[in-house]
Amino acid sequence: MPFGGYPTAINPFESGDGFGHYAPAIVEIDVIPDDEVLSIKPTALASKGLFFDGRRGQVLPPASPAPALDYLKKEQEEISRRAEELRKLEEDLVVRERALQERADAIQAGKKNFPRFFPLIYMSIEAEIPSGHQPIVRKLYRLWLGTLVTLAVNALAAMFVLLAGLSSGVTDFGVALTYCATITFGSFLLWYRPVYNAFMKEASLYYYIYFIFNGIHILFAFYNAIGIPNTGGMGLIAALSAFARSSSAGLSLSLLGGIFSLVSTCLWVVGGVWSIVLFRRVHAHYLTQGHTFQQAKSQAFSQAAKNESVQKTVVQGVMMA
Repeated sequence: MPFGGYPTAINPFESGDGFGHYAPAIVEIDVIPDDEVLSIKPTALASKGLFFDGRRGQVLPPASPAPALDYLKKEQEEISRRAEELRKLEEDLVVRERALQERADAIQAGKKNFPRFFPLIYMSIEAEIPSGHQPIVRKLYRLWLGTLVTLAVNALAAMFVLLAGLSSGVTDFGVALTYCATITFGSFLLWYRPVYNAFMKEASLYYYIYFIFNGIHILFAFYNAIGIPNTGGMGLIAALSAFARSSSAGLSLSLLGGIFSLVSTCLWVVGGVWSIVLFRRVHAHYLTQGHTFQQAKSQAFSQAAKNESVQKTVVQGVMMA
């Protein structure tokens, strides 16, 4: 039977006739009715020498009170553990909902926060990127900032080389200034923002854009680290040329140009190596998430179909045909 009904004592040969003939005796059994079992607390069952097995739906008599108490203790610990997990999950959900609400409010209000000195777009790693991906996105952001520092040092080195009178100084300084303008915006729009969107939306298309243009950026970094004259990259060759001129002519500007070119060389190399490391981590995440080139193509076609300029071009082409 599913519940209760355990005898206090049963002896089937309790009554006899004295000649070795015994008949089963009728004994009273202490039975807990089924409708009362569900209302009895586990502690009350344990006090009666019984406990309720929820898995089998039965009230069982333990051999001693100790197993019942151990069982209740383990059940209580399991309930407490699950309650703690639910509490943490609820806190995480509240934080995510608050972040999403803040982002929605900011977008709805047209709030722009980046760059700080002249806000053009809304961007927040804490609000838009899942918590598990925030560390790598922050590292990519620091890599982009490091690129800006490298461009500035590269331009300073080119300026000192120009002032020192080296033959390639004019061209190098002009190209270096061009790099400061074009690479600053190009690196942000072509590889940092795409990988930011990739981790925010988990879209294959953005990953592929990042892979293409960040790969070009890595080649560009090592190319500038070489320091070929008249290319704007103040790398190793430019540093050696400046040091050679300073030793022969004793010019302090050439020495400064050589020092800054050497620092620029180190920054280009470190930036290129760090870019490779993060590139590999992003690619590993890309593979783990199961993204494919076919998904990227589908997303590209979908984005193109939603673009008003593309739609107008297609309509005009059809009308002209």
